[in-house]
Amino acid sequence: MIAALISGWEGQISATALTALGCLAVGTALARLITPSWFVLGVLGMCLADVALLASGVGTSLGAAYGLLLLPVAHLLPATVPIALTLLMLESADARRAATRARTDALASALRSAG
Repeated sequence: MIAALISGWEGQISATALTALGCLAVGTALARLITPSWFVLGVLGMCLADVALLASGVGTSLGAAYGLLLLPVAHLLPATVPIALTLLMLESADARRAATRARTDALASALRSAG
């Protein structure tokens, strides 16, 4: 409430701090309350929504500014695209590790039962 009443750079810093703390609280709640697979699907859904909105012309100038900061070759890259790509790469790496571990465990149990 006080941040809304303060003007100048102090008010901007206060508003920025409150926004950051709010994002931190929402992120913590999402991480604790939502299963990881639903979280990844939600981020992918938001990414697709951002791309669809930018493709339709909504928020084009803002999307271009974010895109130039994140990936200079993309003119209209929403900020959610790199996050979604990172989550997809992490999920695929986890799936590969789990598959390798399952094969190793199956081979070890087959060797134990044979010997």
